[in-house]
Amino acid sequence: MRWVRTDLPPPLQREVSLAGQIAGGDPHAVEELYRLVRHDVQQACCHLHSCDREDIVHEAWTVIVEGLRNGALRHPEALRSFIRTVVWRKSLSIGGNVWRRQRTVNVEQVSLPASTMDNPERRLLDRERQDLMARGLHELGARDCELLTRFYLYDQPFRQICREMEISETQFRLYKSRAKARLAAWTQGQSASRPSESAVGCTPGSCSTARAIR
Repeated sequence: MRWVRTDLPPPLQREVSLAGQIAGGDPHAVEELYRLVRHDVQQACCHLHSCDREDIVHEAWTVIVEGLRNGALRHPEALRSFIRTVVWRKSLSIGGNVWRRQRTVNVEQVSLPASTMDNPERRLLDRERQDLMARGLHELGARDCELLTRFYLYDQPFRQICREMEISETQFRLYKSRAKARLAAWTQGQSASRPSESAVGCTPGSCSTARAIR
């Protein structure tokens, strides 16, 4: 394959050069590709949750890098079209799964273990914790919300989750770890502005949503 084409207009020459650099493992070229993919995803998938857009960026970028290194792109001057095609396919796949997942798990009906203490203040904090959980799960996006809800709140086996969500075991571990980190960061920010929880001995990351998901 020719990675240098002087017979093409400068923009297409740049695409050929960039494709060759990525195929050769140039880290700067790979970073540039990531920026291109992110730009296309932001343009094409503005209707999706930010977490879902990040998933499309990462998965599309991975497919494109592997494709270039494996010689899947026979005409490197068509790199931009290749990027847009992969982004489009991933957006259809993930967007379709988002539509399905929004009907699989209703976070409004998620219930946490209630306090066994017959204490009005405790019951109030339980209601606040329930609300915080629902809002925190909403912040994660459909896929991560479903995964954490199934695993931690519904106690479903991870193999069942992988099968029904159509993800691999490796993806399950990656998504769960990333979703937990996102939820913990969001909860910590919320807890820092909730003095009522601090008053009963909670610290950021040890109460509310974080208590239910570990």
